[in-house]
Amino acid sequence: MRYQDLAGQLILAADGAGLDTYGTEDQLELHQMDRSFRVLCVPYDWEPPFEIRAQLQFHWSCEQAAYSIYGTEGLCALYHDPDEECTHYQLDAQPMIELEIKYHLPDHAVLALNNASDMKYFGQRVREAHRECVEHENLVAVRFESVFYQDRLRVSSAVASHFWVIEGEDLEDEGTLFSILTGICNEAHDFLLRLDGLFAESAEQSQ
Repeated sequence: MRYQDLAGQLILAADGAGLDTYGTEDQLELHQMDRSFRVLCVPYDWEPPFEIRAQLQFHWSCEQAAYSIYGTEGLCALYHDPDEECTHYQLDAQPMIELEIKYHLPDHAVLALNNASDMKYFGQRVREAHRECVEHENLVAVRFESVFYQDRLRVSSAVASHFWVIEGEDLEDEGTLFSILTGICNEAHDFLLRLDGLFAESAEQSQ
């Protein structure tokens, strides 16, 4: 499985899950030649601006690129002369990527957080909403960013995120990989809808 194949599979899986993709970024780090892919997505019928959105992203190292093209011999060539004896040549390399899913949470709810107690309650509600959507324990973690402004520490943004590790045959077999990505994207679609309902309820209760 090559970088461009994985990126294409991810876009197709998102589309099949009812997600509209936008803001695609394909970056190349020029020093180590690592690559990274990122795409934003929301359910098809949502209208901008998108205060709630999912961000799907993965990192593709130069070692991963060498393996995907040349196999184990390609990894050896990165570190020593092809004729040099090495201990890892006989080992089977196991390709692996971490697919990170980030959920950007709405500003109107985040800016209303005034203290640590508010942040704890906010995080618990988001995690409970995720728990209601899934049948596994890989729940999101909620992270906050803050700024010091007008003699106050204010919460400026909140993101819920988690990782999916895809490795070995699951990454190399196209059918298996697409099935895994489809499941992840279906979950992202359902959780986005759940978040939309959650924060719509919060907005109504605050009025």
